[in-house]
Amino acid sequence: MSPFLWILLLVFLVLVGYYLVVLLNPEYLVRDKVSLNSVKTIKAADLDRPSSPRYYYEGWFFVDANVPVDTDNVLFNRGRDFLCCLKGSTLKVYVNCPETTTIDSGVVSGATNEVISLANVPFQKWTHVVVHVDGAQIDAYVDGKLAQSNRFSSSVLSTDTTDLTYGNKHTQGTLVRFRRPATNTNPQNVYSSYMMGSGEGSAIGVLPQTHVNVQVTKNNQVKVNQRVF
Repeated sequence: MSPFLWILLLVFLVLVGYYLVVLLNPEYLVRDKVSLNSVKTIKAADLDRPSSPRYYYEGWFFVDANVPVDTDNVLFNRGRDFLCCLKGSTLKVYVNCPETTTIDSGVVSGATNEVISLANVPFQKWTHVVVHVDGAQIDAYVDGKLAQSNRFSSSVLSTDTTDLTYGNKHTQGTLVRFRRPATNTNPQNVYSSYMMGSGEGSAIGVLPQTHVNVQVTKNNQVKVNQRVF
């Protein structure tokens, strides 16, 4: 077999390995692209250790529009215990909200205990969002970088029966590769996940804007220089 074919075979095996390890990862609650413009529910029983005090949410969001700009529109939440909302172009996280807080079709009213507020979240592009909770510590990452941290007065957790919902009646956009592992993460892991790609590209969002260029040399001279994909 020629060196070129060996390289092609190696590239193919690497891509197959990526697909099996990453894209078939059972941690993904939402693997394919879904609309944010309606409320959808993931049962608590389908979550990894749903009452754990250590977990993180991760997903790729493409927001076209979010109006009205003065309402807290849910991106994802677990009842009133944890709410990640988009208010205009500001990402907000509320925790342990009182019973007076209402959620109607994914629109929140009366939320308190704001712990994260990130202005100017990008629209009309894929944005990688991670919110990490370790007991009372909350860290928010945008596009692979730690954007804001805060510490609440008590642990942020939910019961074994609190479902996870995402989406609302206002936000026009798309979500893909969304998960909630009941474990810790760190800046290095978040950045590595961000660098693996976005929700753009194929139906399951693999390696967007990426290509492989194969170069074969002999006696220090380039014999083959071919873009594979």
